[in-house]
Amino acid sequence: MNSLVNIIILWFIIGVNCQMGRYGHTATLIDKKLYILGGNSNGKFNDTGKHFFYLDVSASFNTQELLWHNLSNINTVPSHDFAVSVKGGPKNNTLFLYGATKGYELATYMFTPQSNIWGVPITLFNTNHFTRQYSTSTIDYNGKMYLWGGQSSLSFSNEIYILDTINLIWGSGNLVGAPAPRINCGSNSSSYNFQLDQVYLYDTIQDNWSVQNTSGDIPTTRIGFSSILGLDGQRIIIFGGNKVDSTDALYVLSTTNFEWYVPKISGKLPESRYFHMANVIEKYMVVSFGISNVNSKLIDGEDAILLLDISNNDEYLWTTSFEVLPPSPTSSPPPPNNTNNTSPIIVCAVIGSLIGSLSIAVGCFLLYKNKQKRSVMLISGNENITSDQQPVTNGNLGQR
Repeated sequence: MNSLVNIIILWFIIGVNCQMGRYGHTATLIDKKLYILGGNSNGKFNDTGKHFFYLDVSASFNTQELLWHNLSNINTVPSHDFAVSVKGGPKNNTLFLYGATKGYELATYMFTPQSNIWGVPITLFNTNHFTRQYSTSTIDYNGKMYLWGGQSSLSFSNEIYILDTINLIWGSGNLVGAPAPRINCGSNSSSYNFQLDQVYLYDTIQDNWSVQNTSGDIPTTRIGFSSILGLDGQRIIIFGGNKVDSTDALYVLSTTNFEWYVPKISGKLPESRYFHMANVIEKYMVVSFGISNVNSKLIDGEDAILLLDISNNDEYLWTTSFEVLPPSPTSSPPPPNNTNNTSPIIVCAVIGSLIGSLSIAVGCFLLYKNKQKRSVMLISGNENITSDQQPVTNGNLGQR
């Protein structure tokens, strides 16, 4: 009898070979597992779920034979979409989920993968703190989670909330010189009139804003695209977007001179998508789910995961094979965080198309700049915000 019970439990927790397509989900990498949480799963903006599952990336795999591990039966988080999540906590191994619960419930949720347990929600906030949907988030090496923009039940926001994930203390950033309120979603309108030729920078140490122009092969306007930080920490890679063709889906922004360019690409081009997620795992940009630009359907099955090998900056490669290389026995340990030659730089690229009162947020990144004593959050702009238009529930986030 005990054997039968064990088999049934194993089946519910592990035996899932596919997952329904979705968008508006979160994707968080912890301990070689890519956790997918929430999102819309039937193509309707008002349908949200409690789906919770992960993909094991500790071993090599092929995207045509994905094995998903289902954790939905232990998920205690309310149904939600367009939340933000990061890996943080005292041991940097806890999943923090913020925002986007139905009714704008004021809480931040924590999941400990080592025990598969959701902790007691964090409900202690500043008196002027409102839970927001469609925010952009990142976390630095000191365990501070930065959230910018989004929409509360009252209005759009351009505030920066800061959560110390180690001590569970909230703070906020300076608003002087900040971009106008915006969220990470757009509209089905075709009037995309916002160019990706300017970025805002937020210095997280000095707590101030500045503006930087971009140059080069500036991408066409788009909404619902993803972004990740390159392996060398010197380039931001964006992919996809609504009504973006596959041949126009991939661009790179250099963080050294703020110049855009189209990278050389080999391999079979995948169909472009939007409102997906992207993570850096090993040498790959790993894209999960989203909505197809070909038929506007949710992407699932063999196309649920895309892999872009970004290890060679001279030529990226689309592939279906994820290969885990054995660790080098001669590799030297990373330098300590208190070195005098490096300091953390947070680069949050909020880049997108202005539609009425909204524009798109794309992602946040953490990188190092040698001999530079500041942290910078990067936002892009040229916006004329009005307050008489309401958002359509679309969006995409990036994260570290």
